[in-house]
Amino acid sequence: MSLRRSSPVEPVAEGGPVVEPAVLADRRVKRAEFGARAQAQRASEAEEAFEALQGEVDTLELRLAQAIDARRRLEDELGARERELVTRERELAAELQRETAARSLLIGAVVEVEAALDAAEARLAGVEAAIGETLEAADAPSPAPNGNAVARGHTSPASLPSALEQPEPADRGDWLRSALPALAARDPRTAAVLMCEILPFCLRTIEGVLPFDLALAELGLLGFSASDEGVVAEALPRPRGRRDRSFLFQADAVVIAALIAGRMSRRAISRRAGRPARETFLRARRARRLGALADVPIGLAALSRGGVRLDPSLVYRALACAIPVDATAGLAFTVAHMTTGDRDAKAYVTALPGAGIVVSDEAPGAVDAVVTTTSDALLAVLANDPTGPAKPAIRGDAAAVQALASLVRSAQAPV
Repeated sequence: MSLRRSSPVEPVAEGGPVVEPAVLADRRVKRAEFGARAQAQRASEAEEAFEALQGEVDTLELRLAQAIDARRRLEDELGARERELVTRERELAAELQRETAARSLLIGAVVEVEAALDAAEARLAGVEAAIGETLEAADAPSPAPNGNAVARGHTSPASLPSALEQPEPADRGDWLRSALPALAARDPRTAAVLMCEILPFCLRTIEGVLPFDLALAELGLLGFSASDEGVVAEALPRPRGRRDRSFLFQADAVVIAALIAGRMSRRAISRRAGRPARETFLRARRARRLGALADVPIGLAALSRGGVRLDPSLVYRALACAIPVDATAGLAFTVAHMTTGDRDAKAYVTALPGAGIVVSDEAPGAVDAVVTTTSDALLAVLANDPTGPAKPAIRGDAAAVQALASLVRSAQAPV
């Protein structure tokens, strides 16, 4: 027995109208058609989106291919540039090697010339010594026909002036040359200031040195140049160019004091004139002429006649290094020395029994005497130069002033 499948029976809403099967079937057909149209539309939109994405992919692939081509060209250009740089680097290395070889040859030639010059200077010194010995032998006394000994080339003793009428020997200032190294070791800044005050005077007679720069540890960078008024020194913010100076000399107070005292060798002076990489040997050789500072008279009288003006504290501090400590045995006084005019300054000099003298800028206590001079007469007064511009004015204990004057004269006496 076969069972027939009965068609589904639409539920009937309770209390609602009964919908006929035909209407329901028509509704299903419409829903199916609407769903088919919706799916077709979505499919069409999907195809359009795919085509748009495909176009964008094609565009990106084209751009990628162009970028790859551009990268390949850049790599080729970079490789060519690197090869050019390598070639240029090799050329520069070869050129530098040639310049180094030429510089070595030049340095060798300069060294040989320096050695030849040193040998020539040594021979010249020997010749000068021989000439001096010959002149001394020619001036030696020889027996006269009447048996009296008369010096050749000189008048008889009766015609000679008395010793008091003889001119004093040149004031070389050897005491100051000996005192400067001691002052530089004791008070480097004071020594540096003092030496920079007298250096322009000393450089007037040395040729082939100016202009030059001095890098002084205590005072900074100074430039020495010639002017219508002589030699001037000025502070510099930086070293001058090589075309504007002969050399750059690097030193401190101890080195400059040794240079003025004649205690530096020519090669030591050359080493102070800059490194060979920055200063040529010719500049170093010019700096060697600073060795002539040891031959310039720097006595107080010579400095005074040369127009040098110094503060009393600087002069007395240098004198303190030249006065032996035992020279003040039994002395105890304080003398104030003041200067007026274009340089108003003062210094207090105190003698300590058996301990030398001490110089200060302020009064250490009671002052026994006051000495006043003009600034341009200070050095002449201390040098006891009768040709000085003015005499000092003294107030107070004259014995203390006389004792100080004796100490100053003894310090300057030639050894």
